[in-house]
Amino acid sequence: MGKRNVVGNVEAGSGMPPLEAGSGMRDAGSVGNVEAGSGTREAGSVGNVEAGSGTRDAGSVGARNIVSARKPISSYRDIEAFQRSMELLAPLHELIRALPQSEHWELASQLRRASKSVPANIAEGYGKKRSAKEFRHHLDISLGSTNEVTVHLEIGVAVGYFTAAQIKPLVEGYEIVARQIFRLIESWRDFGAKAGGSRG
Repeated sequence: MGKRNVVGNVEAGSGMPPLEAGSGMRDAGSVGNVEAGSGTREAGSVGNVEAGSGTRDAGSVGARNIVSARKPISSYRDIEAFQRSMELLAPLHELIRALPQSEHWELASQLRRASKSVPANIAEGYGKKRSAKEFRHHLDISLGSTNEVTVHLEIGVAVGYFTAAQIKPLVEGYEIVARQIFRLIESWRDFGAKAGGSRG
């Protein structure tokens, strides 16, 4: 899986590399949805436009305006995986409302909890980014939650609550979020190894 080495100045006193908007994930030098040098896009993604690409993802929902230059990230809200996972909440909860009352405390509750865990753990991890170990820990939880949402949606299809067509855009969206989070985890691990494991 292609990823870009972390480059640039280290944040003052943090031991962490500067985060940038407009990479695949808008953070520490990750590739995101476009492999380095490939010029290709993810199909069926939800709400994403890469910086300077000039194209939108196929089937995108609420795609953001294209940005022409990278900007330093000043908040977890600038991380694209966070943004995309937030955009997926409304259509997911709309689907959840179609579940029968008997699933109110079962499947519906599990889907709500897992879907909210994705952006919440990205945000919490970003707040602890001075420690690469802590940041990766919360990203691992977030990654697991994307898989949990996908499995619960597939369970909904298996028991007849949803159709495959209904969950397809959501599954594709969470799969993209999962890849973004994975690449961020990998880029942080690489930086920690090069830095000699300082601060986690």
